[in-house]
Amino acid sequence: MDFMCDVLMNKRRFRTLNIIDDYNMEAIAVEAAYTIPAVRVTQILERTIHEQGKPNCIRVDNGPEFNSKEFKDWCESRV
Repeated sequence: MDFMCDVLMNKRRFRTLNIIDDYNMEAIAVEAAYTIPAVRVTQILERTIHEQGKPNCIRVDNGPEFNSKEFKDWCESRV
């Protein structure tokens, strides 16, 4: 799970949250928005788990969305 960013023609930045299955390189979810705070990340994960099932593990970088209290609390509640 990681973020990518780009810029529109009107110079407005947007981000995408990409959730990829490392085993078969399938894109499980791609969400685009101008901002994707940690609360939104957990909502996307809840929806993805409901649709695809719970993964054995989630690998992320040290981005601010993944180091937030909201995300850490969500991870601990889902163990």
